[in-house]
Amino acid sequence: MKFKSYLVAAVASILMITGCGGGDDAPPPTDQSVKIEGIISGGGYAAATPIQRLIDSFISNAYAAIGNKPDKIVVVTGNRDLLEYPINEDGSFSFDATDVGNSDIVILVVHSPTKEVLGTLSLNTSGLEETLDFIDVEKVVMDLDFGIIDADNSMSSNQSIEDSGAFGEDDVALFEEVARGDNAVTLAGNIYANPGLNTEVFARFNLGSIASITDKFNVLTAFNKATDFQGLSFGFSGDGQYWQDLAFEDVLIYPPASVNYAVGFSTVLDQNATPDIPIASIFKNLPGVNEEGSWAFFQYPYVDSFPNGPWIVQVGAEEKARFRFTGADPFDSNNQVRAPIPQAKINSAGGIVVSIEVQWFLYHGGQYRAAREAVLNALSGKNTDQFVQFEIAQGAEKTLFIRGQEVATWNATYDLQSINLPLSEISYLMISFPVGGVNNKYEFR
Repeated sequence: MKFKSYLVAAVASILMITGCGGGDDAPPPTDQSVKIEGIISGGGYAAATPIQRLIDSFISNAYAAIGNKPDKIVVVTGNRDLLEYPINEDGSFSFDATDVGNSDIVILVVHSPTKEVLGTLSLNTSGLEETLDFIDVEKVVMDLDFGIIDADNSMSSNQSIEDSGAFGEDDVALFEEVARGDNAVTLAGNIYANPGLNTEVFARFNLGSIASITDKFNVLTAFNKATDFQGLSFGFSGDGQYWQDLAFEDVLIYPPASVNYAVGFSTVLDQNATPDIPIASIFKNLPGVNEEGSWAFFQYPYVDSFPNGPWIVQVGAEEKARFRFTGADPFDSNNQVRAPIPQAKINSAGGIVVSIEVQWFLYHGGQYRAAREAVLNALSGKNTDQFVQFEIAQGAEKTLFIRGQEVATWNATYDLQSINLPLSEISYLMISFPVGGVNNKYEFR
């Protein structure tokens, strides 16, 4: 990639000299921007190989007929801004990385007339086990070329983090680790598909009892998906008076396939929902007295999984949104947790909570490994105003919310002496970690 950049600069210099008549008055090239580019192959565009081009010559009209030929690249920034770039007739696209600033971005391939997200661009890790599903533009030091992107295979690419040549050596190592747990960022497609609606997925885990973390750390190897995973829930915020005026039970969501309600979180009699039997919202929240805005938040009960396909939100007979939750599953194919998972310890003295220690781990290579701060910051989307959030239930009536901004690290000890909280009054502790559109909630009860 470095050779390519130098070559382009050299050719540009020659063209400027000859085009302007030569001489010392010719200005030097000034465009030092970094490009992000690639070529869509298949899906209605010319394929990369002669055989595939022959096949596509017979089926390209089919893509036009069903209207799903990708026509734009959409960049979703960390601030939820959307930037759109055209895909050229030959399938190529290119945009200037400086357009998006020093942001984490998710790159979508879409069919804009229907706002359908056809895939997310990603880079392979060296072992091909995982993919990096977002790009930290601040770390891109050379042109990033995704190469040939297979539209007929979920927009996959053979390009890897290292071979792209776009990142420094230390950042290659960083993103190889980050790729293990970043799948949830692909939920950014919902931002594009449903403008004006903000979505969030909640994943709940049981990591033990309060006694299991009193003056000692919980044992991560004791976690078992079959018994300790408590399910997934989905919620969205709608802005405006329309959403505020709706009753929560009127906002229904139809799953793409049958789902089971998670044990312990079902507030309905049915044990499952199907594409013909919708799930009713169980919760509605409005802005508090100290909060600005006119949004209303609707949350749905916890279910055991999110099948692929569109989840359709309806009010009466009218469709209001289509959400997809591919990437929300916090487990890999071996039922190991992808997201960062904590060890916690409540330090006490004389029956009073003194502090809480938190250490974060990622499961990789058959074991839990300590997660570096740089990896945790990357996965959380540089959300440095958040860090660890604690929710501590004091008895049945009072819940304390504690944020960790003052510590400014993920692996840390949080001083709680000023709260004067009796250890015996803690009914549960919840620690949250956000990745993309999923808020992972780890509970000790």
